[in-house]
Amino acid sequence: GFLTEPAHQPWNFLGDLRSYFIYDKGTDMDYGRLPVKPDGLGYAPRGRIIFEHEHFFPSDWEAQVRLGYTSDPTFLEEWYPREMYQEGPEDLSGYLKRQRDSEAFTLLAEAQPNRLITSSDRMAEQFDVERLPEVGYRLIGESFADDHLTLFSDNDAAGLDFQPTRATLRQQGFQPPGITPGIPALGTTGVTTSTTWRADFRQEVDFPVNAGHFKVVPYVVGRYTEYSQSVGGGEKARLFGVVGARLDTSFWKVDRTA
Repeated sequence: GFLTEPAHQPWNFLGDLRSYFIYDKGTDMDYGRLPVKPDGLGYAPRGRIIFEHEHFFPSDWEAQVRLGYTSDPTFLEEWYPREMYQEGPEDLSGYLKRQRDSEAFTLLAEAQPNRLITSSDRMAEQFDVERLPEVGYRLIGESFADDHLTLFSDNDAAGLDFQPTRATLRQQGFQPPGITPGIPALGTTGVTTSTTWRADFRQEVDFPVNAGHFKVVPYVVGRYTEYSQSVGGGEKARLFGVVGARLDTSFWKVDRTA
């Protein structure tokens, strides 16, 4: 890291490039006993490459870039299982954020050109969600009204695409109907085949007060979400509100005989 001239603002970056390519032959024993090539003959070039970079600019700007490629459905599981099960997807993504005090502006673009499942979180879904792009604005814990009220504002708008995997369940090492990747958590109602535009606005106002040994936070929440299309067809809107209160306290005692 270094400081810019003449403002002396911090500028820092960190990047990582990992790749591994082999000329493979044989069987992926751990995942369905699949031959390296569908016909089981000859050698097959296999591998992955992933580049990740994080850059901190002056004036509270931050950027993150990820470029990932995987050759086939079971390569990561066979050769890099820890990354498959503990890290995020290997895809193309760019993230830009400007955060200052309690305010943040974000811009995210994410696509899956491999058309393969590269993260265990998406294995049961059998698709990735592409963001083309997603714009967000957040205000966290902003006091107003002479510090009597606190505002939390969370807003984003995005163009979302479902990107199904191009590999069959058998090519991923499963043996349906007996052995499957599990029950979907996100795609239970189906998926759309074109871009869905989604806007979501959530506002919360808190009124924290002290009541003796207790802290009481009455709050009111309003949220509105709009979808350009739904699985059932046509636009879809959702509106809801919440009124409630949070209460907490703490007790302690010193035992001098302990």
